[in-house]
Amino acid sequence: MTARTRQEIFDIAWTGLKAQDFTQSAEANEYGCLYRGPNGLRCAIGHCISDEEYQEVFEGTGILADGGHSIRKAARISADDLGFVGDLQAAHDENPAPDAMKEAFLDLALRYSLTVPSEPVAP
Repeated sequence: MTARTRQEIFDIAWTGLKAQDFTQSAEANEYGCLYRGPNGLRCAIGHCISDEEYQEVFEGTGILADGGHSIRKAARISADDLGFVGDLQAAHDENPAPDAMKEAFLDLALRYSLTVPSEPVAP
């Protein structure tokens, strides 16, 4: 499988987060935000991981960590885009309020010259 472009990653994350009203997938747990939370919600990168590629062992492992190679592969993210992905995660993780998260994603789109999808984008 080929790696996704930054625009594709952003589109999938935006569409997924918008569908869940920019609500984090976090619950009181030892890991913080989850790729897939028990509440049915996903984090920004979690939306990029298909059901077939998802593994529960991903939880608690950051995509930016050395061990994140399998997560990057599952999400189809190039190692060259880890800086972008870090910014994407920060926009999600550091903004628990839905309006703040949406604003952070709009800022991210401007910073990386991305367009905000007007229609839902399937992963």
